[in-house]
Amino acid sequence: MEKRRAFRVALMIALCAASAVPCSWDDTPAFAFRVRPDDPIESYVNGRIGILGREFARSHLVVAYRWLSGSPPSDVERQGFLDLVQHRLKEVIPEDREKGWQQARAEIRGAQTGSGIYTARNAGNYAYFENCTGDALLKASEVLRDRALRYGAKSPAVASWLDAQDAVFANCSEGEVLPKPADDALPALLKADRAYQIASANFYATKYDDARAQFMTIASDAGSPWRQTARFVAARALLRKATVFAKEAFEREPMEQAEKDLRAILADASMAPFHDAARALLSFAVFRLRPEERFKETSTALARGTSATARDARGNLADYTLLLDTLEGEHEDDLTDWIETFQAGGDATAKWRETKKLHWLVAAIAAAAPADANELLDASSKVDASSPAYPMLAYHRARLLLASNKSDAARSEIDRALALGEDKLPPSSRNLLLEQRRGIARSLADYLRDAQVKPVGNDSEQTPDSSLNAVLPPDAADVIDAAMPLDMLAEAAQKEMPGEIRNPILIAAWTRAILLDRDDVAKKLAPLVTALDPTLEEPFAAWLKAAGPGRRFAAADLIVHYGGLQPNVMWYGGRPANDHDLASVNHGGGNWWCIRKSEVDRVVPPFLADPKLASTAAAERLALLELGAGPTWMLEAFIDLAEAQPKDPRVAEGLSLAVRGTRWACGDSETDRLAEQAFNLLHKRYAATTWAKETPYWYRSAF
Repeated sequence: MEKRRAFRVALMIALCAASAVPCSWDDTPAFAFRVRPDDPIESYVNGRIGILGREFARSHLVVAYRWLSGSPPSDVERQGFLDLVQHRLKEVIPEDREKGWQQARAEIRGAQTGSGIYTARNAGNYAYFENCTGDALLKASEVLRDRALRYGAKSPAVASWLDAQDAVFANCSEGEVLPKPADDALPALLKADRAYQIASANFYATKYDDARAQFMTIASDAGSPWRQTARFVAARALLRKATVFAKEAFEREPMEQAEKDLRAILADASMAPFHDAARALLSFAVFRLRPEERFKETSTALARGTSATARDARGNLADYTLLLDTLEGEHEDDLTDWIETFQAGGDATAKWRETKKLHWLVAAIAAAAPADANELLDASSKVDASSPAYPMLAYHRARLLLASNKSDAARSEIDRALALGEDKLPPSSRNLLLEQRRGIARSLADYLRDAQVKPVGNDSEQTPDSSLNAVLPPDAADVIDAAMPLDMLAEAAQKEMPGEIRNPILIAAWTRAILLDRDDVAKKLAPLVTALDPTLEEPFAAWLKAAGPGRRFAAADLIVHYGGLQPNVMWYGGRPANDHDLASVNHGGGNWWCIRKSEVDRVVPPFLADPKLASTAAAERLALLELGAGPTWMLEAFIDLAEAQPKDPRVAEGLSLAVRGTRWACGDSETDRLAEQAFNLLHKRYAATTWAKETPYWYRSAF
């Protein structure tokens, strides 16, 4: 994770370096994933399903159905389900079997490590398919080591075998290279190997008819150790022929023949070692030939738990979800009905009344409106906390109770659910419950306790990241920023909290106090702020001494040097939270403050309901908004100072910093005009200063 992030940061720095307007990527944290469960996904597959989202991928909802319906997946099913979802989530790095093959070659004396095998082959129209599988590379490694032990690593026989196998794998990505026919002097085993190698070379060269004929000949040779493998791969050759170069979705005749061959293999007890693999390929054939039949087969197997092996479970889940996404029409099975009803937010109450099944209770309460919820509230209250459905039910019980103005009852539900602990409550579910409880907080302490939320990962990529620290979520930052008056904001800033939480509050309260001329609050918070950056002590003392019009200029002179100072409480990141770099104005993290508009639905908790608090907070907010965006406020201040005191040594420096800082700041309707005006003033009146020389351009505001 860290390597990927470091690479991405380096790439973005390189891309941004040539531009006068900074660029960025969406790396905002997620507090609850929309389409997937939390990490580790094993916990979800093993029953810690938490609060389900309607947008969850259907593979995840199948797993949830099994736990909620009272038929938990077996061990082999969990293994198969986990394998599929991990690969779909790209959380599994496949074993590097190509590297293993190269190592096996290198172990043979005189065989040099190759340059690597590109295993995908072009099927035309820019489409590629995995031609040489990892299993084939693994098998080749095993056979090579066995033959080296039998005949000697230095023997001409093994060298001949290796040359032939290199020819086989030369066809993985392109070409039609065939191994040389076996020399008469070779041992019988290596002659049998060579026949299989030639057939395999034709297979990878996409000469499927030739390959199948050769594999069938090997399969009829009772003395060949490859007879069973060849019979199985002959069926694979038909599947490849039916799909790789098919003009339509597939060619029916070879697919039908493959189905017959695979059913014959499954009926042959002597082919037992290949039965699992044959079943998987047969499922593929039925999937293509008769998708409705395969859909019913998979939905039944998934609902009843009849998958015999992990491979079967994986294949059933994969095929079911693919077909559910593509087949049109209504599906009558309970599993599909539940998934579609839950995802659509449909009324499931009637279905629950009919079945009294827990999974239908979950679907019903998730979609219920407060006016229709009494029966569901009563039924859900009887579900034990040990049930995998409990977090989901508690969350929606609290939602319905809150909508009915029953805050105390809702709080009790939330408290009980949060008491489950990490073993039963996934982080996303905890965050959702904390969000509910924040909205009914009875004190500042309670609110701040529930506002310290650890993200589960990255939102835009929906990828987990356990290394993230707790931050203020958007709704909490908005309430603290807009609904709390300065005195309460200052009180919050003095609480013991992690720096990622407290620093944005502290910087906002202190900057706000300076902008609003609240010396009492600014002095109270100054020791905490100067602990972050001791260089602030001197300009802050100068501001305290200033009076009249000079106070505005002293405030501007202080803030213009510190791009990290702003009166808004930032919900994520920002310079105060992340790196304490308050001073620089050449910083891609952004300078000063914006005209901030709320992007969330604000839920004001009860302890902020006092009209006097609300009135004070609104008045302070209006005063800040009237100042304009940070760069606008500073540009105006130094333009005015240049007119009032043109020889003041602060003017040239302030104009320069304000103009340059605008490059990394968001502005308002006046910012760009003032930036150009300040730039012209700097170069006309103060052209001889180093500040003018260090400011060769003026910038439009970035955001």
